[in-house]
Amino acid sequence: MSPGKKVLRVVSSPGRFIKTTMKEGSVNSSVFSLVIVCLGAGTLTIPNVMYDNGFIFGSVLIIFGGLLSAFTGYLIAYAAHKTGGSCFEEIALATYGKGMMKFTSYCMLPCNIGFLASYFVVFKTYMPYAIN
Repeated sequence: MSPGKKVLRVVSSPGRFIKTTMKEGSVNSSVFSLVIVCLGAGTLTIPNVMYDNGFIFGSVLIIFGGLLSAFTGYLIAYAAHKTGGSCFEEIALATYGKGMMKFTSYCMLPCNIGFLASYFVVFKTYMPYAIN
């Protein structure tokens, strides 16, 4: 397949491309999910941080958040490498045992519901302005 056709295949259906290249529950798909969540949440929150805190302090907060996010990503990658885990539950199982594995699984649900709720709030808040 030519490089141009590969690009067209990815652009035409990114979801299908991801499904065919990543196994469910793998390290790559977990990192991809984290990046998607961070990009989505960042897209919604960065303008609000700048608006509420001003340019200077907002920039400091965004840089601090970026550093904290990079360090967290490093810790997750380090733990995955050391434990041989391919998802959060496997890392929790290897480091803290079966109880923490279940706890990690249960924590994923409210986390995702929280992200979904924040998207609903932003959509409800700003959609009337977009329609007008």
